[in-house]
Formats: sequence, C-alpha cells, structure tokens
Amino acid sequence: MAERTIRIAEREFRNALTCREDSDRVGVFKYLQECMEYAVKAVLIAYGMDYPKIHAVGRFLLELKEKYPDWFLLSAPSIAELTDTLSRGRSRFRYPYEYPQEQYRDEA
Repeated sequence: MAERTIRIAEREFRNALTCREDSDRVGVFKYLQECMEYAVKAVLIAYGMDYPKIHAVGRFLLELKEKYPDWFLLSAPSIAELTDTLSRGRSRFRYPYEYPQEQYRDEA
C-alpha cells in the first residue's frame, strides 16, 4: 500500500512540474500539496501507522521518529512543517478564482 501511495505522490509531483513549466503557480501549489500529503501518508503506512483521513498529516510524522533511520530523522521536522503549511492553503489552491492572483506570485 505504501508503494502504491508513493506512485501517486510521484504523479502529483510530475503534475506540479508541468504546471511550473506552464507558469501556473496555483497548479504548482495544488499538486505539491497533494504530493506532500501522499508522500507523508506513504511513510506513515510503511511504518505501520493507521494514518488519519485528513489533509494536514505532517505532524504525525513526528510521532514515529524513534522508528526512522537517521538520514530521514533529520528531514522529518521540515517535511512535517511544509506538509501542514501547504494543507492550510488547500482551499486557496482548489478555488483560485476566489483569491487575488498576486497572492500566489508572492507566496511562490
């Protein structure tokens, strides 16, 4: 299940790169948020956690830190923070027509 979830995360990352090539900032944010969410859920699945069915899953990475290899343990806090930051903006990435476009440029 974790491997399948990683493949989905990779697909969303490719979508983000395509949006970047098209100068679609909103699309980049939208697909990166999805990518990060799936990637974190894949880690949680791989380590046996019944992941929560929410978008802000980053903080749950920190609950399993005693199980991670050292190389991942160093990155886990920043991955968790980025994942949760992107999830807080999820509605703006899903409904971009409701927000000023300058906001995305500044954030990007």
